[in-house]
Amino acid sequence: MLKKEVVPEYNPKYLWKKKVICPVCAHEFETFNYKSKSQPLKEKESDFHEVYDEFDPIVYDIYVCPSCFFASTVSEFDKLKAREMEALFSDKRSSKFDYRKNRTIEMALESYDLAIHCKNQTEKPNEALLANLYIKKAWLYRGIKENSGELENLSEALHLYEKKYLTASNVAGALSENGLAYLIGELSRRTGDYNKAIKYFSILINSQEAKKEKYIYSLARRQYELIREEKK
Repeated sequence: MLKKEVVPEYNPKYLWKKKVICPVCAHEFETFNYKSKSQPLKEKESDFHEVYDEFDPIVYDIYVCPSCFFASTVSEFDKLKAREMEALFSDKRSSKFDYRKNRTIEMALESYDLAIHCKNQTEKPNEALLANLYIKKAWLYRGIKENSGELENLSEALHLYEKKYLTASNVAGALSENGLAYLIGELSRRTGDYNKAIKYFSILINSQEAKKEKYIYSLARRQYELIREEKK
């Protein structure tokens, strides 16, 4: 069962209120915006999950319109095309939460569900952008130690990332092609498919291009060796 832990009360050290206009229904509302560089980073895990000391920006990474419940990441909220606005305007969404108020973990999880729903309503959603939503939702479940929720969302992300990789289409966001191959390998490892993990780590270990991305290459080699050691 989901633990209804409450995110620490609004703290101006990390958050500020911002007026936003919904691109779907034109409703103006005030919501939270996080100061991305205001909290110290503790570590970056092997699937690029960033762990913070006090404040986790992932909880606030989705804007949700309190009128029509259109939801999207902070960076993509107002970047809809006309046909996407039309499709989303005709599709009805609902929620019991008021996203203008401070968020609980339960609200944060639903905000990602709403964003995933909205992304799927658009024409040919980008697999990598959709996978990013699933993986961040998985990180939220990890934070409250809900293993089944984490595994389910990691599996959804893995399916989409691999589809993106195998179709050889442009990778969206900060990931390079080698970074995407590594992430597929790491998510395969985390979901228990060690043969697939070894396959993708091997691709990187034997790639001259991957060797140029030293961080990705070193992660792939380390994870490859760990799996081989575990299988002995």
